[in-house]
Amino acid sequence: MTYAVLFKIYFLVLFVIRQLERLKSVVGAGDIYVVADETRGAIDPIPHGKVVRMTEADMIRRGFAHAEPRLSMFWHSADYSLYPMIEDLPPYDYYVTVEYDAVINEPLDTLVDAIAAQKVEFAGLRTTQPVTEWEWTPSVDTLYEPAVLRPYLNAIAFYSHRGATLLRDLRLDLSRRFNAGEITQFPMSEAFIGTEMELHGYRVGNLADFGNFSRYTWWPPTVEVELDELKHCTFIHPVLEGERCAEQLLRPDKLPNLFMPGWVVPQRLARLKPRDYIPKLLPILMNAGRETPAPLTPICLPAPFFEKPEPSPNIAFGKPATQSSTCAQSRNVDLRADAGGAVNGMVTGTFGFHTGHDNPPWWMVDLEDSYRLGEIWIFNRLDAPSNLQHVRILISGDGRDWTMLVDYRSEGNFGGAWGEPLMVAIGKETPLTRFVRIELGGPGVLHLDQVKIFGVSATTQGVVG
Repeated sequence: MTYAVLFKIYFLVLFVIRQLERLKSVVGAGDIYVVADETRGAIDPIPHGKVVRMTEADMIRRGFAHAEPRLSMFWHSADYSLYPMIEDLPPYDYYVTVEYDAVINEPLDTLVDAIAAQKVEFAGLRTTQPVTEWEWTPSVDTLYEPAVLRPYLNAIAFYSHRGATLLRDLRLDLSRRFNAGEITQFPMSEAFIGTEMELHGYRVGNLADFGNFSRYTWWPPTVEVELDELKHCTFIHPVLEGERCAEQLLRPDKLPNLFMPGWVVPQRLARLKPRDYIPKLLPILMNAGRETPAPLTPICLPAPFFEKPEPSPNIAFGKPATQSSTCAQSRNVDLRADAGGAVNGMVTGTFGFHTGHDNPPWWMVDLEDSYRLGEIWIFNRLDAPSNLQHVRILISGDGRDWTMLVDYRSEGNFGGAWGEPLMVAIGKETPLTRFVRIELGGPGVLHLDQVKIFGVSATTQGVVG
């Protein structure tokens, strides 16, 4: 069984090279080709021996239509990159296409053999939403009846040579008809491939039947640093890093859920470096609720981002929290939901929670176990004047009897997302702690960005109080 792997790229950065190396690690007997879309310029140097370069103009010369000029041809018709391979290179039994932002964690020899054993001519991930709700259905409704439409994600896809040849011939015929004005719609690959294969009697497979697909979707992206924790996932897409990942996570249509408890976006933003997402996120948050939004210009920071590595896992992350009150500025009216904004892991530069005016205002987290505390990091809100010259940190084992840990007084304010947060080192003689409470030293409002706590579990480590 011969197969070729087509690793599709549109630019070249270190992340793409790392992705190529990950792909190489799961390819055994197959040949890997880097397929480079050079429509917007040459991509050099590509650190791989087998490289196929193509442009949209090349595809048009071959007879393929560019039906959506506003979109990349190789994005709208992702199958296009397959056709020069079957036209210009010796034939393979199977072709595996892998986008630069996709990861496969199982040996491809095994996967190709399994797909071939079932005589599958195309395998992609079948979309789970009903066809009537699929966002691209209106773009093909004059070509396919809903009853026959079979949408498949194809960031990772397997094609037999026979199946790829059929698709190429169908695309050329559709291109001729579209260019002649006989049809006004041209199907994107997710609608075209599975639908046409089934209409022509070819066997179609669902990648859900060949491995774990729990991280294969169109959104939200997986952060590259998560990959070591996701070895059990056979197929992962999309995987991104840095600013590109932040840009995708911060889609405007998803922002209303940003501070919803348990929402995935804060969890994944927290895995990025602050420099990657705060310049995009902070202006958005500062505009929230304004009748006249300020221009979303990049922020100019008075100090470098705080990016010190955490000494150990943050034991406050995602734990239940509450506070003295909420107010009109709070992100949630529910006390627990609002307080949870300080333990979602996402340092923003603005506030994660906001109390009303109390005497004193306070915030508290339940660590849900007894811990020997090591450090507490408190990130100040930096987008507005602060009142944190006098802050107390109290600890308790039961939520009733409290011990003063820190009575912080200063003429100035500590930092947070940039500068340096209040970092409290805790001695070994400190009692075992389950609850941590932060309060002002007098009346006012309390609004912090994040609270991170580090320590050792008394339950799992056998710590004696």
